[in-house]
Amino acid sequence: MSCDLSTWISSCNTCLTRSKRKWLRCSVISCSNCCGPVERGLGLTFHRFPLHDAALLARWLKAVGRSNWLPRLRSSVCSTHFTEDCLDRRGEKVVLRPDAVPTLMVHGDSVRRSRF
Repeated sequence: MSCDLSTWISSCNTCLTRSKRKWLRCSVISCSNCCGPVERGLGLTFHRFPLHDAALLARWLKAVGRSNWLPRLRSSVCSTHFTEDCLDRRGEKVVLRPDAVPTLMVHGDSVRRSRF
């Protein structure tokens, strides 16, 4: 199904004509997810790096797998890299638990690639 979805998105006229410069993109090295209308409609969410917590930030950076890279204020990781127990979907907005770390399909996990 994810292959069919990727094919559909890559041939979608709305997706092809949109400007991606201002959209959030996942920072995990093996992930190409971005925050567009189709992705949001499918429940994909993006979460910014915990820049205020040095220890947690170090764990996120290791998971992202980018050497000599530091996140910017708008750098983010998509929800496909978090286990369901890391996400709080009770409210209107999906939020991460304060101690959440991306662990699914991250650096070193060569078995699966992410493309929701």
